[in-house]
Amino acid sequence: MDKCTFPLNKSFNKHYQKHVVKQKEWENIISQDEYLRKSQKFLNSNFEDKDIDMFISKKGWLFKYNRRTNEFGLGHPEGTISSYFKPKEGINYWYEQLFTYK
Repeated sequence: MDKCTFPLNKSFNKHYQKHVVKQKEWENIISQDEYLRKSQKFLNSNFEDKDIDMFISKKGWLFKYNRRTNEFGLGHPEGTISSYFKPKEGINYWYEQLFTYK
């Protein structure tokens, strides 16, 4: 997912408004550029981290979750970002994704 981004500016704006502005999931992110960089870094990272779980679904979607920070990212098979947020349900949301898509 090198240099991944949201597929459309409309999609990106929707995610930024929902997760950063309205739900205030990230108190330290104050701009759209920061949100984009953070989502790209999270989904592009290939490092080993005991807190990060990931899998690729049968249809090629990348699912990633950080148990320590409660970050969830979903990457489209074509290399774009589909979603990036902090689920209200925390680890239970991750388990639901594992059960449903892995």
